[in-house]
Amino acid sequence: MVAEVHPIERLRYIARSSGADQRVLVAETASALRNLGPDPAGLVVSCRRIVERHPTSGPLWWLCAHLLTSPEPMRAARELAAALDSDPTPDLLADALPDGATVCLVGWPDLAGEAVLRRGDLTVLAVDAQDQGQAFVRRLDRADVAAEIVEPGGTSAAVLAADLVLVEAVAAAPTEMLAAAGSDHADPTSSTAHYLSAPDPGPAEIRTQVLRTGRSVLVPDITDEMLAFRATDEEHLDLLRRVAPRSMLICPLTTGDRVLGVIMWIAGEGSRRFVADDRSFGEDLARRAAVAIDNAELHSELRDVALRLQHAVLPERLPDLAGWETAVVYQPSGRTDAGGDFYDVVDLGEGRVAVFVGDVMGRGVHAASVMAQMRSAIRTLIALDPDPTAVMTGLDLVFERLGLEHLVTIAYAVGDRPAGELRLISAGHPAPLVLRTGGSVEVVEPDETMLLGAGGGTRNVVTVAFGPGDTALLFTDGLVERRGEDADVGTARL
Repeated sequence: MVAEVHPIERLRYIARSSGADQRVLVAETASALRNLGPDPAGLVVSCRRIVERHPTSGPLWWLCAHLLTSPEPMRAARELAAALDSDPTPDLLADALPDGATVCLVGWPDLAGEAVLRRGDLTVLAVDAQDQGQAFVRRLDRADVAAEIVEPGGTSAAVLAADLVLVEAVAAAPTEMLAAAGSDHADPTSSTAHYLSAPDPGPAEIRTQVLRTGRSVLVPDITDEMLAFRATDEEHLDLLRRVAPRSMLICPLTTGDRVLGVIMWIAGEGSRRFVADDRSFGEDLARRAAVAIDNAELHSELRDVALRLQHAVLPERLPDLAGWETAVVYQPSGRTDAGGDFYDVVDLGEGRVAVFVGDVMGRGVHAASVMAQMRSAIRTLIALDPDPTAVMTGLDLVFERLGLEHLVTIAYAVGDRPAGELRLISAGHPAPLVLRTGGSVEVVEPDETMLLGAGGGTRNVVTVAFGPGDTALLFTDGLVERRGEDADVGTARL
């Protein structure tokens, strides 16, 4: 028997993987994200979680960035996985490496790592710059490639012992790269490793550095030389000089061990320059902003979960019933959390029908989960005995045995077309209305209506005539309640 793994479970395995083959990771991620279906919110959350767990995986960043900007992410996932699988770089690099060479890999990057895996005659010194070197070395061992881990403090010694050094951008600082002694860019007479520095970075490079390191950067003075280096042509330089940025501060939006983004301040000509005290103030402001953003994201995720759960347990459509006409309008009243309103219509056969509308007090995931329990329990009790008293007594027993702590209101009715009657029982719910054929409206309100979850109690069944052309309306309090207005006023208006 072959079991299909749910896409969410596959993504969890991918997030927990360490030192895995990058092509396999991308292929598995693309397949899992493709199988999520047309769910933009789920795609955003899943991509964010994947790159948070694999922050140094260039192929995964590349895949997620393309999927999130593609108008057809499901098709793009297939094409991107195929494109990476056909990338010839590892093959070309593997062929170019000298026979029997000792290779120093700084941070065991993706493409260079794939290349050395294909060469059993190499000796690999893997500088563990990302704290995941053990898993990579195990992969090399399984491929019969001699390898050992080098702690970052031993990088210089590893460079000196190697015939060549393979470095990818993820393993280097934003403005520096490591060069072995004797390379084209180092002093050939020197016996030490060298760092080669790039010119002063611009805002884009500094933003990347802050995102990667989680440390703020202060540039007290933006010189004209910096502007000239960043300009693409004379017109661009003239524009930069007219804007006249003179000082810059970039701080990370950090919460816990996550960097959500950066916040950047640039002071123009005539403004004060940023100093060290401004850095402390900016970092504090950025932390507060990050907490607010993180809380908003968490709230949005919980709301999405509650809404999905709520819609998953509500009926997709009402049943077609001979001799009856049914309709439903389900309209959330707020823009925040999902509520606990639920409903259903059940065909009892022989011209009878059971209908109920309920409301779990509270909002969010917990209310939605209780709502799911209530709807399932009521349908089960109806299957055993649809009598209104029996159903309500059974619900009291469910609350008692399961220890449910939420308060729930419900209106439950059984319509009997042959008998020409409607039998109704209520547990603290707004009274249903019956619109008669002649246009009059009758409020059907039982005398005893104890809420569910309040310890049980006596509830009486009301029986009213219900003939052809009559209409029964069951609703929740959101239909009649308005801020600052008595519910009786709303009921009278209805």
